[in-house]
Amino acid sequence: MTVGFNTVYPKQTSINFTIQNTTPDKRTIKVFNTRVAYGNTLDLMQNPEVSEADIRHSLIKGELADHIRNGNITVVSTSIDLQQFDAQQEQFINNAGAALGVSTLFGEISVQDATASQTLTTQNTYYLINQWTTNQNNFGVTPNFSAGTLTIVYTGWYLINCTCSMQSANNLTFKAALFINGSIHVNGKVQFSTSGISGTPTINFTIGDINKLNAGDVMDIRVTCTTGSNIQFSVLQANFFAAQM
Repeated sequence: MTVGFNTVYPKQTSINFTIQNTTPDKRTIKVFNTRVAYGNTLDLMQNPEVSEADIRHSLIKGELADHIRNGNITVVSTSIDLQQFDAQQEQFINNAGAALGVSTLFGEISVQDATASQTLTTQNTYYLINQWTTNQNNFGVTPNFSAGTLTIVYTGWYLINCTCSMQSANNLTFKAALFINGSIHVNGKVQFSTSGISGTPTINFTIGDINKLNAGDVMDIRVTCTTGSNIQFSVLQANFFAAQM
């Protein structure tokens, strides 16, 4: 194949499109004029003459498409944009192993119509919400409702959001916060109060932020009461997600 853009500058970032030789007859093949022995891998973006546009074009009508159809290669890693609006081509790329290129990274946990509760034992101490019940989505961001966490798999920029509806006693003040790797996130804090609300009031809060996150970063949502100890609260409905920007 003759690549189209002759981008003679070497790659300066971690962006990659890595394929593996999986030929049924275990032979050496050429991919973008580079020899790849059986079982070996090749990051096409390491070639200074190969651009993202070359790869996208070749996946539609080029040598990459032919190699994939013939079972000669699979895609083992990619971080380039392969977004598709054609369902058949999207499925073809997914089957080749390049699913991360065609979909937005997303992970989510939630709770709906819950009846559980937990206790904020010590005043001004943050406690992780432990009432999550469901992993809603799991694509490049790993949800764990039982631990109340979302774990980033691929480094990048993410939109982080938590909306929560909870109940507790009246005349109390609370804070909720986003924690990343066990530390409070400076841009992810809110304060709310049940002052003057009789009975068992319902309080709603939202935490949102856009942040650069690294692979392995773990996020959770925690709550504290600033006006009392041994305070019980119940999460009625809540949703916590991270989506790649």
